[in-house]
Amino acid sequence: MSLQSASNSPENQPEPKFAFSTITIHDCVLENGDSVPVVVEASPSFPARRYTDDYTDPPPPTVKTWAARPILLDGSSLDVSLMGLIGEGRIGMTYSARINSARDATGLDVTDSVPQEICLKFAKPPYVRSLAREAWFYEQLHKWQGISTAKCFGFFSATPVGTLVESLLPWKESKKVPRRRRYHPDDDTEYQLPMKDYLPDEAPDPLGLYSDEHGFHHDSPWKTWEHSAESPLLAVLALEKLGGHYFMPDKEPPQRVKGLRHVFQRSTTLLHLLISWFFGFIRKSLRAMVDDITQEGVYHNDITAFNILGVPEESRTLCPRHNCRHKWRLVDFDRADKIDPANCGPWELERAATQVDCIGELWRGFWGTVEE
Repeated sequence: MSLQSASNSPENQPEPKFAFSTITIHDCVLENGDSVPVVVEASPSFPARRYTDDYTDPPPPTVKTWAARPILLDGSSLDVSLMGLIGEGRIGMTYSARINSARDATGLDVTDSVPQEICLKFAKPPYVRSLAREAWFYEQLHKWQGISTAKCFGFFSATPVGTLVESLLPWKESKKVPRRRRYHPDDDTEYQLPMKDYLPDEAPDPLGLYSDEHGFHHDSPWKTWEHSAESPLLAVLALEKLGGHYFMPDKEPPQRVKGLRHVFQRSTTLLHLLISWFFGFIRKSLRAMVDDITQEGVYHNDITAFNILGVPEESRTLCPRHNCRHKWRLVDFDRADKIDPANCGPWELERAATQVDCIGELWRGFWGTVEE
């Protein structure tokens, strides 16, 4: 099945505010000292299976909007130049990119209406399905993009040929080897997984936690896709460029207040009140941001300081739910789960609601874990 086809079409999903059929990327491949442009085309995302842990009744069908968004094939195009490396994660490499030009479906120059820079997340070759899955979560959270989550401008792919495979900068600069995580930390059983890029909803599931009533996951071209070392696929997720990640423990504002302890030697009560106020104010804003995605039934599964990025003041958008402008946005949804909030049991809602409890908790890995 071609990756340019999607088996099911969603209903009542608005078009992205900023999307293109193709992206031409310069300075991504250097061959004999010369830059060779690479063109990637819009590709379908990979729907996750529905999570459920309420066994009292058979799970009702999921909504039609669970399907991947139809890919855009209107001829619109974006031309960018790769800039510096922002960071490397488990499944991909993230770069900043300068937008050179943008054209809509009619060929009209719309460069002035798009950001000057965006962020391009390149999948490491064996982990393309994870990136396609992350793209689906951004689609599901479309109304919170630019408010609580990063704006997503589309998911793209292409198959490089010849010497381009060896010259792709994101693949050459990759250094981290993704850690193979056990599904049951207290179980030493070795699970035989069908693919290296295993996904949460494709793990051994004896309790039947995941369902796929409409076949959106099963019928996706990504379901059976496998990485080929001879013909690897270049996959790119285009996102808005945000700022740095959330404070480390010693830099968080409440810790800065603690550093002024000598100023309040005669009033420890005042110090404690100030610390409590700072903690409450800062953490409350993060909890509100996570609460937004919870309303859509999304359970992030990896809420850490490194997946919470700062938003420049001029880019902050009013949150209609909390009537404020969030200073942070959540990213990295490749390990997320999703329930159907309109058709689920109380346990599922409770699980989603408790994810805000991860914020600021060292023992729950908010500032990372020993293993990388």
